[in-house]
Order: sequence, then structure tokens, then C-alpha cells
Amino acid sequence: MTAPAAPTVLLSTGASSDDLARQIRSLGEELTPLDHTDDAATLAGALDAAGPTRIVVDLSHGATLEAVATCLALRAWLDANPVDRLITITADIGADTTAGEASHSAVHAAACERLLAAGGPDAPGATTAVVGRVPINAKPAEELLSALFATERSHVALIAVASTRLDSAGDEIPEPLVNGVVAVALASIDPAAAEAALAAAEPSARTAALRAVTSAPAPAPAMDVLLSPPEIGIGEYEAMTRALDSGWIAPAGPELNAFEAELSAWVDDHPVVALGSGTAAIHLALLAAGTERGDEVVVQTATFAATAFAVHHAGAVPVFCDVENETGNLDPDLLAELLAHKAAQGRLPAAVIAVDLYGLCADYERLRAVCAAHDVPLIQDSAESLGSRAQGTAAGAHATFGVLSFNGNKIITTSGGGALTGPAEALERARYLSTQARMPALHYEHAEVGYNYRLSNLLAALGRAQLATLGDRIERKAQLDANYVEALPELGWIPRGVTERWNHWLTVAVLPAWAPPHLVCRRLAAAGVEARPYWKPMHSQPVFAEHEVWRNGNADRAYARGICLPSGFGLSDADQNTVIEALRTAIR
Repeated sequence: MTAPAAPTVLLSTGASSDDLARQIRSLGEELTPLDHTDDAATLAGALDAAGPTRIVVDLSHGATLEAVATCLALRAWLDANPVDRLITITADIGADTTAGEASHSAVHAAACERLLAAGGPDAPGATTAVVGRVPINAKPAEELLSALFATERSHVALIAVASTRLDSAGDEIPEPLVNGVVAVALASIDPAAAEAALAAAEPSARTAALRAVTSAPAPAPAMDVLLSPPEIGIGEYEAMTRALDSGWIAPAGPELNAFEAELSAWVDDHPVVALGSGTAAIHLALLAAGTERGDEVVVQTATFAATAFAVHHAGAVPVFCDVENETGNLDPDLLAELLAHKAAQGRLPAAVIAVDLYGLCADYERLRAVCAAHDVPLIQDSAESLGSRAQGTAAGAHATFGVLSFNGNKIITTSGGGALTGPAEALERARYLSTQARMPALHYEHAEVGYNYRLSNLLAALGRAQLATLGDRIERKAQLDANYVEALPELGWIPRGVTERWNHWLTVAVLPAWAPPHLVCRRLAAAGVEARPYWKPMHSQPVFAEHEVWRNGNADRAYARGICLPSGFGLSDADQNTVIEALRTAIR
């Protein structure tokens, strides 16, 4: 399978350059070899002179920063000079890769991902990184290169070599491996390759890579259909006017008291303290649980970063634990292993935080039993699940403490806000700490450090108007979810698990292997549709790279295949049809 002759430029440095040039010429390509350069003008001049219709970028050897600089310079040139085919080759990280090689590989992989953004998210056939383990100086690589040149996709990335060390072109690779790599290249699977490379690299290399590849971000396209926008109606305007007219502009007031009482009805009548954010609620829950500086706290790794950040605010250290497939939330079996191990060390965590992702509850019957066996407090992060019920109990009422969020993208909003549920005595202390630990003295007496965490009376009025429509919101969002499932039978969907009434905060689809979430999100964005990948696990976030993690791979797999679709209460049927059609096109 040989492509017709066409002007091709090979950007390469290092030992692989001659071998690649020979293999490309063997495909009938007219080739102009160029060295990597960090000078954009020099590169642009050389490319202008060559007039290529195809470009191969070899990042598998050579100086790391030079390779990244070449990618950024090339991307700038490509913005004004589209080509028929762009192929990038970088290095895979294998089990026998040294730390230094891993550092280079991480930056190369990130540079490769950045380079693929050239031409925009709607570039025909654009694809993310492809992983194969065929060394570029081996004979079977010619078959792979031929396939890459012949494929109809215009932007292809091959992450190859590194872990399979063959020193000469005559060495053999098993035929199934060769065929598998070619199939991978043509199908464009393994979407998280660049992310995995970054996660495995040394912190210094990871930081350098992230800085390099984010230094020239592409402009964000305008979004016509948003993921989960707030919906404000006449009731909210009337409630805010009522609060303003009352004269209670200060943080406390009758709207705040009423909001807490009305929230309590949605969490099985548990006491509630309304706060300025869900993060503040987690922080106070940790303090109420007795967390002290230097303690460890187990945190579900699949979550938004605020869950783990609150642990740091309390002076503690997060230990990340993976999720189960049945609920998509904290794995009770893995947690049991973790706590048993910590008990044997004499270092039990101060608390465990489970998270109800996308409105679906964790298996709290099992989690409570696991935590009770070691007398460890359990905190339920229900930031996304207000209105859901599981195992006969309302979200926010399953654990020692429950946390709610009213951020702008949540099912109801107070613009920014949150709430804490739990035992009455503990909540009274949380209320005290949330108002700067102010004691009842005319001159403002303080015996300990407090926080400015209380929700305002005005925002509580907004929350009351939103809460009055929560049932309608759940009903509409359930219909949107059913519409997606019916219209897109080719996709998978996250499991409902033990949740009996789901608030359907966000609909999350499981994409086919050939359609990675980041690529699909870019294609949807080009069509004016906002979508987001599944939560990136905390253990793969650069800020938590050195933290302990107990993994079973489920969170990583969910992140590699999951995508959140527009699910706002106000999403019209017409706009949802736009999303569905755009998604069908994006996954082809």
C-alpha cells in the first residue's frame, strides 16, 4: 500500500533520521529532510521553500525543549499553511524505560498532542495520539508508515519505539504485533496516551511539558449549547427583590434560615448549615470529624479537584482510592484493603470522602460498614447529587457528614454556595466556625481561628427560588437523558448502580474506542456544542503526582472513554437534537 509521490518534509533529529528518510523514500515520497529548530522564522522559511503537502515530525530522539519548540513553531506555520497529511512520531514509555527517557517521552507526547491541534479542532480526520511499540529502525515499521501515509485521516500521530529495543533493521517483530499496531494507527484508539505519559514522568519534566504545550492556547470557539448553564426565571427575580426589600443585606437573615429549613426536607430532615461553597463545607466536615494537621484522608480519585483541595485546606494529606464499576464511585472492597493496610501500620486516616459523581450515589451501605469496622468517619460529597436517592436514603444523608454544592453549573444554584449536613451538635460548631468563630460579646471576642464561610441572606433567597423547582428540574433532566439514550444506541452510558432516584445532573456517555473524548469535545466545540471529558482522576493531576494512590484502573478507563453531554434544565428539544447530530458526526 504505497501513496503516490508528493512533496514530503521530514523534521527529525537524532539516530532515527536516516532510517526514517530511507523508509519514507521507499514509499515513493519526494522527501526534504529538515532538522528541528527553535527558531520559528527559520523553520517557516525552510517550509515555504519546500512547499510540502505532507509533513512527518519525528520527536522520538533529540533535545526535549527543542522538540517542543519545533512543535509550537510548526503549529504557527500550519495555521496559515494547511497540508494534506501531518504525521507525528514520538516515544512510548515502557516498563524498562529509564527516568530520563520517561521525562523526554512525557514532553514529546505532550508536544505531539499540542501539534495535533494545528488546523483547528474541526480539521478533517484529526485524531489524537496513537500508541504502538514498533521501533522506527525496524523493517515492519515500513508497513506502518505506509499505512499512515495511505489512511484518509489528515492528522495522524504515532507514539512508538522506546520500550521495544531492537538495534538493527533486520530484527524481527511478531506478525500479530505488527498487524495490531497498524490496526491501532488506522482506528486511532488509546486516547489517553499523552496524558498517561505526562502522569508517569518526573515532576520537573511534567511541569516543563505542561508549560510548553499551554504557552500558545488556541482561541476558544463560541458555544451555542452549553453543558450545564444556570437557569433563572421570574421566581428568582421576585425572591431577590423580596430579600432586598426586607433590608436583610447582611450575611444572616430570614432567607438564610428558611433556605436551610427547606434544604433539610431534601436530605431526610437532617440539620443543614448553608455556606459559601461546597469546598468550605468539606473543609468544615473534616474539622468536625477531628482532622488534624498531618493526618491522612482517603479521597475518591474520580472527582473534581475541590474535594482534594479541601483536605489540604485542613492541613491533611489526601490518599487517593479508585472507584468500582457498579456505581462509578468509591470502591468498598479497595477501601477495605486500604484501611486494613493503614490499621496494620497504626496510621488510620482521619476520614474517608466518597463522591456521588454526576448525581449517582456510592454504595453507602457497604462503605459505612467498611468505615465503621475501623471507626473512621465517612463524608459524603454530594455536590452533584442533590435530589437523588439511593438505598432508601436521600443524597447528603448517607454518611456522618454530607456536602452539597450550589455552584453555577449545579442542578440548583445560589451563584456560588454550598451546605453541610450532619449531627446537630457538630453542625452548631460548624456554624460557629463559619462566622469567623465569633463569640457572643459586644467587642467581637475570638478564642480560636474561624472562617468567613457563611452563605449570604441574598444568595439564600436565590437558592430558595431554585429549590422550589428542583422536582421539575429532575423530571426534565431525566427526559433529556432518556432522549440521548434512545437516539444514540451505539454509545454506552454510565451505570446507575444503587441509585433509585437519579437527579440526572449530567448525562455521561461512554464513547467507542476510536473516538477519544478530547477529540470529540473539540469537534463538538467546532459545532458550537460544549462537552467535557469525564473527571480526570486526581492521582493523574500534576498537583497530586507524588501522593499515595490505591488503583484498580477503573477511574483511568472512565476518563479515557467518558464524555459529559449538555444536560441543562433549560435545554430545548431543538438544541438537544443539535447536540445529537453533532455527536453522531464527531464519532464517525
